[in-house]
Amino acid sequence: FSVHLQIVRISNDDGSEMANISPDDVIRQVNFANDLLASSSIRFVFDPQTDVDLAQSSVIANMLTPDNPDWQAGMEAGDAIAAKYPGKITVLVRSKPILEPTQSAGFLWWDYNFAIVSLTQTQTCAQQDNSIILHALGHYLGLGNTYPEAYADADAAAAAYEESGYSLSAFDGD
Repeated sequence: FSVHLQIVRISNDDGSEMANISPDDVIRQVNFANDLLASSSIRFVFDPQTDVDLAQSSVIANMLTPDNPDWQAGMEAGDAIAAKYPGKITVLVRSKPILEPTQSAGFLWWDYNFAIVSLTQTQTCAQQDNSIILHALGHYLGLGNTYPEAYADADAAAAAYEESGYSLSAFDGD
C-alpha cells in the first residue's frame, strides 16, 4: 500500500521565515517511516524532483490551536493548498513551533486535508529526530500522542524519572 507525499514549504505572506527543509531531510524521514512501518506493508513515496513546492501563507505559518481566532482560516488555507495535490497526502512544513498539548486538540485528526510539521523540534533526547513527518502523518490519520508528557530535554526527562521513584512506568505510552 503506497501513500504518495507532497511536501509544501510554508512561509509568511511576504516570503519571510520560509521552512528550510531539504529534499535530503525529507528522504531521511521518509526512509525512517518506511523502515518503521515495513511490517505493516504501508510505504510512503516521495520524489524530490516533483513532490516539493512552496506556499506563502502567514495564517498557516502562525496557526496555533483550535481556540485561536485564526484557526478556521488556517484550516481553510491548508485545505486549499492540499486540494492542489489530489491523490497525495500534503505535508505543510513551517518554521515556527506547533503547540501540541498532549491529550487535547491541536494539529491532529482527520477534519482537515493535510499534515503539518514544524522544523523547530528536530532533536529528541539530544539526537536527530527522523520521526517528525511520521508523527505529523499519524496525527493526520487521527492518532493522538501516546505519551502523557513531552519533556523539553534529557535533563527534564531524567528529573521526571527521579521524581517517579525511578519507575519506568512513569513513561508508559512513550
